[in-house]
Amino acid sequence: MRRRSSARPVLEGLEPNGADTVEIQVSFRHALGFGPGKARLLLAIAETGSISAAAVRMDMSYRRAWELVEELNAGFAQPIVLTQSGGNAGGGAAVTALGFELLRRYREMDLKVQANLEVDLADFSELLAVRMPRAERGS
Repeated sequence: MRRRSSARPVLEGLEPNGADTVEIQVSFRHALGFGPGKARLLLAIAETGSISAAAVRMDMSYRRAWELVEELNAGFAQPIVLTQSGGNAGGGAAVTALGFELLRRYREMDLKVQANLEVDLADFSELLAVRMPRAERGS
């Protein structure tokens, strides 16, 4: 299976960067949920061409990655990831055009949420308890 090198521009910014953020989770009562974890898994599959390598990259079991791929493929009108069994030519996995469209739309929604909630997120973070070590508090 061929790797899709164009995954990076579609998904720019989906990797965790350690900054305060809001992550969206799209849930449908009759179907499945889709959020940053599945988006990152699809990105890893697109970049590595392998569910196994994507699982290793994400520190996830192969079984869990495979279950998520099966859930995605069952939840949409067409497959999100195509797989090919191993053998002489080797196995592999590829994100389909629908999978990339799903990721593009998810990223658009994520950008809208981030842009609209930037001030709210900063205000919310002001309410968090900041625990300083005892030595710094002077007690």
